[in-house]
Parts: sequence; C-alpha cells; structure tokens
Amino acid sequence: MLAEYSNAMNAGDTRAIYEFWSPDFVSHVTDRMAPDRVGTDVRDGEHEWWGTTFYDVEPTREPVEINGTGILRIRDGKIVEHWGGPHCQSGLGYIQ
Repeated sequence: MLAEYSNAMNAGDTRAIYEFWSPDFVSHVTDRMAPDRVGTDVRDGEHEWWGTTFYDVEPTREPVEINGTGILRIRDGKIVEHWGGPHCQSGLGYIQ
C-alpha cells in the first residue's frame, strides 16, 4: 500500500491523497506548520507539498537528500495519522 502511494506521489497523482488517506487523517506536523488548520481536513492542502519548489528552494533538477523520519499509522488500509521529523519543519534537515 505504501509503495503504491509513493508511486502515485512521484507521478504527481494528487488524487492519491483521497485514495490513501482517511477522511479523519491527523497530522502531528500541522500544529507546527499550519496551526490554523489543526482539527480540519488537511488533505486538500497536501498537494501543495508536491509542488515544484521545496521549502522555498527553487527547482534545479539536481538530486537532493532529505534527512528526517516520517511515521504513519494505518488503519483499514488508509493512512490515519502522521508524525514527521526535521524534513517537516520548514526545511530543517534539508541537505543539498
């Protein structure tokens, strides 16, 4: 299931958010990154993270390495909870 989600992300298929994430999805990163969205359905904004820039770094088409940890809790085949490490903290952990 996670491989299918990763493949969809890499292909730019933003519909995958609704296919793989539960409607009651909770991200424990939201309080750090978008406190005004806590308690709301954040799935509609996730595709913004799939855009052409990464933490205000202009695209160069050069490989980058992201240092961090993402932990997902899955229930009934849907992602219901997420905890993120440095890569989810305004680019901290970004290594070029």
